[in-house]
Amino acid sequence: PGIRNPGIQKYAPDYYAAYVRDPDGNKLQAVCYTNGRGNGRRVGYTGNFISHITLGCADLRRERSFYQAVLTPLGYAELPEASNGDGATFGIEGYEGYETPVIFVQPTFHNKPVTRGNGTHTALHARSRNAVQQFYAAAQANGGTCEGPPGLRPHYSEHYYAAYVRDAVGNKLQAVYRGKE
Repeated sequence: PGIRNPGIQKYAPDYYAAYVRDPDGNKLQAVCYTNGRGNGRRVGYTGNFISHITLGCADLRRERSFYQAVLTPLGYAELPEASNGDGATFGIEGYEGYETPVIFVQPTFHNKPVTRGNGTHTALHARSRNAVQQFYAAAQANGGTCEGPPGLRPHYSEHYYAAYVRDAVGNKLQAVYRGKE
């Protein structure tokens, strides 16, 4: 129930998508942009296959402020042309519209309560270890909580440097830098 069948969705004229839930109830979506647009590319970033990430919020003003603070060190900025009174949209600076994976922060659909996922999180590329540290500090200063301070995680790979936080609702976020420094 509530899962839409494949087809053009209301978000854009070329937005062809289908939605499913896994056995644990996590919602997944596959998107094809029928006009051929794709993911953005940046120097120092690898390409990825994420169209967008949607995070539920109970208080948009509070969450917009939190995400502005924690995403700025990672090169994200709010996209005014895609944000409105119902939500905030963040994308990589230097790209317009939806040419790069974006992050939507908005109330839940159908006015259901916001809940945090257990065992799920969103990992975002950082340009340096310093950006990971700034991400973490911004989260702490804006109502976030620590889920793992900045540091090397050699059990993932030799240069894997990351920090983990939760926003005020409980969504888990990670900033990761994989380069030598």
